[in-house]
Amino acid sequence: MNYFADFAALPDVFRSAEKGRHYRSTPHGCVTVWSSDLWSVVRRAPIFVLDDMRKPSDREQRLGDDHYGLFKRILDDRVARPLVITSNVDPWEPPGGGVPELVRLFDDRIADRIVCGTVFELAGQSRRHG
Repeated sequence: MNYFADFAALPDVFRSAEKGRHYRSTPHGCVTVWSSDLWSVVRRAPIFVLDDMRKPSDREQRLGDDHYGLFKRILDDRVARPLVITSNVDPWEPPGGGVPELVRLFDDRIADRIVCGTVFELAGQSRRHG
């Protein structure tokens, strides 16, 4: 089985799991999912998809330390294991030079771990913006 996580929701999901307030439906009812269960999934899933790693909105101002710490640990736990990250964050140096957007958002260590893998740029018209 493969697993999917929404980047924006990561801190809330892990916080609720640490408190025993994260649940999963099963045919026999709801079961509590603890943070150790979530980390086990991150480490053991044949493929893990982290969706919409993005710049914070104007409302959010910046990514919190929770996002950074969780994202770094996911990258560490998925070394040599398939990890798919979808994002609108540009990992490359902008034309004319400067600091890549990915480095500004996180730092050199995170950016290096991401771009040392295979990066595909998907171009085309936005489905959301017509």
